[in-house]
Amino acid sequence: MTFPFLPRRARRPESYYQTRRDDFAAGVAIGAGILSALARGAQHWLLIVRGVRRLDPARGLWAFMWVVVKAALVGALVGFALGWVAGFLWERWHRWRRARRHAT
Repeated sequence: MTFPFLPRRARRPESYYQTRRDDFAAGVAIGAGILSALARGAQHWLLIVRGVRRLDPARGLWAFMWVVVKAALVGALVGFALGWVAGFLWERWHRWRRARRHAT
């Protein structure tokens, strides 16, 4: 039962969901890029320390840094895609829930 004197909560504008989805996707991209760079860098560094892979003295740490940067970029792209999909599903769910609540 609704009471006519109680105010309804204002609906959020459509732009609210768009910015939330983009912010979430960017946050997941940054996090995934950092985590993949750390993981790949540690894995590569262990191969160097164990002697499986040799660190080329002519190039110094550039080869190692290239592996880390490449892993960060790939992780960021994958993270952005997954974050965008998760944000889109979050937006759809909230809109569906709001439509059901206000339909009655």
